[in-house]
Amino acid sequence: MTEKQFIFRDSDETHIIKYCGTDEAVIIPEGVTIIGKAAFASCYNLREVTFPSTLKDIENLAFFNCINLEKTSPLTYYIANDAFLGCPKLKKENFVLKEMTIEQIE
Repeated sequence: MTEKQFIFRDSDETHIIKYCGTDEAVIIPEGVTIIGKAAFASCYNLREVTFPSTLKDIENLAFFNCINLEKTSPLTYYIANDAFLGCPKLKKENFVLKEMTIEQIE
């Protein structure tokens, strides 16, 4: 997998707006802080995602309809309500959330 499979909103490559690959396992690069709305939507081959330590936000429908997604690295940051809508193989146990203050969200 190469970083060319990602389309970024910004030149410093911190906000992914689209994934263009077909890999079963994807490692989001360190430095990425936001996975944008529908960035991975309908990636049917996707089975596993590893998130970087720098990630702070997963937006709505980011992984919508990734029907084969069954494993992610632990999630400890802001996740939009419908970020993983349509991912029937992904279990609640994958989501390890921590309390956040208003300052952390802004």
